[in-house]
Amino acid sequence: MLGAGTVATNNMFSLFKSTPGRSTKRLTPAAVLTPWSLGLRRGPTLEALSLNPEHERPILTHRDVTDCEATFVADPFAWHRDGRWYLFFETFDRVRGRGVISCATSTDTVKWNYERVVLHEPFHLSYPYVFEFNGNMYMLPEGRKGGAVRLYRAVEFPYSWALVGNLIEGKYKDCSIVEWQGRWWMFAGMGAYGLRIFHAETPLGPWVPQRKPWVYLRRKSRARPGGRVISYDGKLLRFGQDNRVRYGHQLRALVVDELDSRRFREHELSDKPILAPADGGWNSVGMHHMDPWRLPDGSWLGFVDGAGTLN
Repeated sequence: MLGAGTVATNNMFSLFKSTPGRSTKRLTPAAVLTPWSLGLRRGPTLEALSLNPEHERPILTHRDVTDCEATFVADPFAWHRDGRWYLFFETFDRVRGRGVISCATSTDTVKWNYERVVLHEPFHLSYPYVFEFNGNMYMLPEGRKGGAVRLYRAVEFPYSWALVGNLIEGKYKDCSIVEWQGRWWMFAGMGAYGLRIFHAETPLGPWVPQRKPWVYLRRKSRARPGGRVISYDGKLLRFGQDNRVRYGHQLRALVVDELDSRRFREHELSDKPILAPADGGWNSVGMHHMDPWRLPDGSWLGFVDGAGTLN
């Protein structure tokens, strides 16, 4: 089986206002024709995933969703199991007026089959961070309007998920977790552009905050998480949204230099973003998420999203 990283939002309400049963309206004229879609990058190195290929097309759009009236799809997280790729993502359901979690599958990463909505709640869901622990599959979606960081376990993968419980109380965004040096770490977006770090012995908790009350309080260039945290060249690497121009504009790769119960320090992998808008097409307005996977031959896949014009 492949593993994430070393084989190691995303709340669209900032772009949308919606009322159940009524048409979804975006807040800015630039966004009127820019739905979010899902893409897949391939490259010999992680850094090569930053290149915008000519004539690149999305692998899934809101038009592929068949069981609800979708306005956009975003925040892809993948898992590879038994020769098949499973892709989980946010679908904004116009009728419900909130995000739900959907799944698509593929055996070759070229042809994708939309399956169905696999998780919904009375509140908005996004950022379905899937991972494995002790032989079980878990999902940590963003559901801050529910007032807590909630963990789900797969009852029948990938279609049925049961609530395990609330890991942390509070309205945190895009929580991203990883096991590192014997402990589990959670990077949690807070407020407008803040970041907190929590840690635990297992992903089931109990989770305790790092001694610092926050890592960043207002840092538009990197604070908000934007994808899976991975092990890369012996260090942790995480992704942070760069929202200085506008929400969801581009994404930066950040190497963690120091991480323990009291300290945190990181630097940018490159002075250029790992993802940035293309000159035109489906991702010409913004790109703000990546789930990278290293394949057995050493090459990389990057599941990404983008906002732009669909043909």
